Amino acid sequence: MARVLLRDRVWRVESAADVAEGKRLFNLFDLVSGDRLQALCPPEAFQLLLEDAPPFSKAAVAPFQVWCSAHLAVRFAAFQDGEFAAFYGGRISPEHYQFAPVARLLQLPRQSLLIADDVGLGKTIEAGICLLELITRSRGKRILLVVPPGLIAQWQEEMLAKFGLKFEAIENAAALERAQTRLSEGIKPWVFLNRVITSIEYLKKREVMGSALEPAWDVIVVDEAHYLAESGTPRSPYLTARARLGPELRKHARALILLSATPHNGYSHSFRSLLEIIEPTDATFVGDREVIARRVGRSMIRRLKPEITKTDGRGSKVPAFQPREPVRQIAVSNLSDDEKAVFKKVSAYCAKTAAAAANTDDAELVTFAMQIIKKRMLSSRAALTKTVEKRLDALASRGQPEEAPTRAEVRELQGDLPLSESSHERITERVVRSAVSKETQQRNREKKQLQEIKKLIERVASKPDPKLLALIADLKADVFSQPDEKAIIFTEYLDTLDALRTAIQADATLRDCFVELTGGLSSKKRQTRLAEFETKGKRLLLATDAASEGLNLQRFCRRVYHFELSWNPNRLEQRNGRVDRHGQTRAPIVRYLFYPDSPEDSILDRLVQRIARMQSDKVSTPDILGILAGQRIDEALTRLDAEEDSGAVGDKILSRLDEGRDQFLREVAPLLLSGSVGYGQAINPNTLSADPVMADDTAFEQFMLTALKSALKPAAIPHTYVLKTPREFFGPQVEEGYPCLTFRRSVAIVYPARDVEFVTRLHPLFQAMSHEAHRKLTVPHGANTSSPRLAVRRHPYADQGPYAVFTFLSLDDHQHGQLVSVPIDAGGKVLDPDQAIAALDTILPPGEVPWSEVARVFDAKFPAMQQTATAAAFARLQQQTERATGSRRVFAAVLREDATRYRADRLTEIAAEEQAAELSVEQQQLLLDKREVYGFKAKRAAVDTFHQRRLEEIARFEQVAAPQPPQPLGVVFIFPPEGKHGA
Repeated sequence: MARVLLRDRVWRVESAADVAEGKRLFNLFDLVSGDRLQALCPPEAFQLLLEDAPPFSKAAVAPFQVWCSAHLAVRFAAFQDGEFAAFYGGRISPEHYQFAPVARLLQLPRQSLLIADDVGLGKTIEAGICLLELITRSRGKRILLVVPPGLIAQWQEEMLAKFGLKFEAIENAAALERAQTRLSEGIKPWVFLNRVITSIEYLKKREVMGSALEPAWDVIVVDEAHYLAESGTPRSPYLTARARLGPELRKHARALILLSATPHNGYSHSFRSLLEIIEPTDATFVGDREVIARRVGRSMIRRLKPEITKTDGRGSKVPAFQPREPVRQIAVSNLSDDEKAVFKKVSAYCAKTAAAAANTDDAELVTFAMQIIKKRMLSSRAALTKTVEKRLDALASRGQPEEAPTRAEVRELQGDLPLSESSHERITERVVRSAVSKETQQRNREKKQLQEIKKLIERVASKPDPKLLALIADLKADVFSQPDEKAIIFTEYLDTLDALRTAIQADATLRDCFVELTGGLSSKKRQTRLAEFETKGKRLLLATDAASEGLNLQRFCRRVYHFELSWNPNRLEQRNGRVDRHGQTRAPIVRYLFYPDSPEDSILDRLVQRIARMQSDKVSTPDILGILAGQRIDEALTRLDAEEDSGAVGDKILSRLDEGRDQFLREVAPLLLSGSVGYGQAINPNTLSADPVMADDTAFEQFMLTALKSALKPAAIPHTYVLKTPREFFGPQVEEGYPCLTFRRSVAIVYPARDVEFVTRLHPLFQAMSHEAHRKLTVPHGANTSSPRLAVRRHPYADQGPYAVFTFLSLDDHQHGQLVSVPIDAGGKVLDPDQAIAALDTILPPGEVPWSEVARVFDAKFPAMQQTATAAAFARLQQQTERATGSRRVFAAVLREDATRYRADRLTEIAAEEQAAELSVEQQQLLLDKREVYGFKAKRAAVDTFHQRRLEEIARFEQVAAPQPPQPLGVVFIFPPEGKHGA
């Protein structure tokens, strides 16, 4: 393809079309930056660049150092086969297992993957590595990040600090308006901005979804992606607004990356819906087990913390993550008779009220209200007191009862879906106040029970809450007895947080040593408080669950206290993950408080202990708890009546857990474990290794120090420099100067980006340098004009006689191409590729060779040598293409077979679902709902659509573009060292 010089950049012409008389529209591609451009000529003026080879002329010879520097710049910018650009980028300490997702992603016909690694394994880092790689390969210009609202600031900070990627936040209508005011009228922010971060809560709105996804995105990344899955049970599934968003994201993204530590909630239909977003033809669990494992393994990668190892000083494999200390209970005992009576009365009240509402229209709402009351009873006396008062007030009201929350709001609260703290509190209160019986007799019965409970609470109100006393005693004994030890105390409720604050502030030892973190804080306040917690004087962090999203406190904290046992043990694991994550150097310590005198809390305690015993290195707590979600534990606890025999209820719940575990290990675990393997093959050891990939890029550092030598001065920090950027290296995002920069990762990870600039092979400064080198090596020069395309040197590799190394750049579609070096002797024979090493050897001095000697050996033979070298370089690229084509054909055959099996297996699965639905309605003596009939027809039609689309995708993937003739770059003539004349 032709090349042109436009705006001082070299572009490849991909296509051109006449659009008007005397005018042509050119589609151009920049091999160096990966940019694409449409240019109209005229008014644009192009200079056509001939594919000329370096001339054989004494006047065109450059000093070897100049030639070598230009070629090294091209080589460092051109990543070789099997090499990831992300190895060299990122302010991170890269470890082998972190590159498994990007390796899997790049193998796929369509770059889409569910990264389902364990809590704390570093999915954000893995996503950043994927983004760097796609950007470098010219597949990531437009990127959309979709994250929970509370994590927007953290994602922005991590992407900028660790990967140098700046994202504009459009998290609500106000942010969209602000972005719009900075743009010209008619230009949409969603179209103009190339890197945007938004919240899943904002994007799920239909009107927002339409405008945000209208322009296609190169890459979309979704954090906490399990919120995109179908909700409900297999008998009663339903789609939330978030679940409707998932397929739209797939439709509008060329590459899609989903992140979730909990991809399976115990229901296959939910897990399937998540995989369908990645690749519909991988999302069926019927058929041959090996084929199912291969399907799931293509769409999902999953590793658990116990699987990850590292090499110790003796060369042995040891766990990469510090194992937790055994979880310890803090039993809140020594309760007074009145306090025990409160638990018994509240338990009985909730159970009886839920039972009374059974078979009424409000049964679900009333049961949920009673569940809330029980949970708040087990949290703190303060939380229970306020809830009892609100319930009594609602029962006593003679006006219209409180309007109930919508069904969608209740489902979100029940399903632990992401809600702001204010929304959570508001909906919870509305449930408690609106779930009131229409029957006067029932309301009076409830009022009487609640007034008795209120009197009991008032009798103990003058005494300290024993749970608070137990916590403070443990903090003094276990935390404050050790210098600099810190702890996080989690609670689900703001009322309990208020009580915690009051009690801790009243204690002389603990006073003023804590920081509070709630979900309603602005990003700035949140960061300020977290920074305050890191200081020496602050020992405790009081946090609600709404504030815990995205907390990474492992660097200076290892202790977590659960002030109450959540009825969703997954929440406990999420809390633990704030300290039990990548970067933790000490054994995490977890404590929880519970009331042995409360039947509900006693059962939860037994449940947590049983789960701890069930853990293995192949099944994580979130996995086990996923199946637990299907056992309706919350309903059983709500209906438990402490005034009756509660022991049988506890035994039944634990028995259900054991059954669920067995079912999980039998049916679900094999699916999740498929994510550890690649297409049914053995596990690559590197995918489970936390050994470092690369510390410092020393070769690149040496090149930069040499290339910028005159412009660099040492800075205060060792291995850092002050740079006044040479004008020839100005370019996009390149600063005029850098007060402190380093080329060493070992330095960069110690200092924040605001203090030390980390210059890597992917940094704008080096990109500008490589762009300039590429321009000098490819823009034609006059026959008598000096250029870095020709050089001469001496080297021991030429002890058998002089030879030349011809260099070329492949013209492929991924950024920077590939540097190809071909050594040829004076007789025209292509030498061993290792002989090309001498061309870029900067260790040995180049020596001097008179031009007369060069002309004597090579003048007459140079044109033929050049022709041979070009043919050899092209042949090498063709061989690479043939190998890639063969590999893809093998993979495509497997994909095609699996797609055909998918169609048969999925239709079998749908038939079984339809039969089960018919049997269910037959037993209830009902007719099958028309919507269900049409629903099954739609599912079958979707199978055919997915199958056909997949076959077309595989056919495109199988085609590997034939290589183009490579671009000639330069030639270096290599002679034996002085005094040696060669063979």
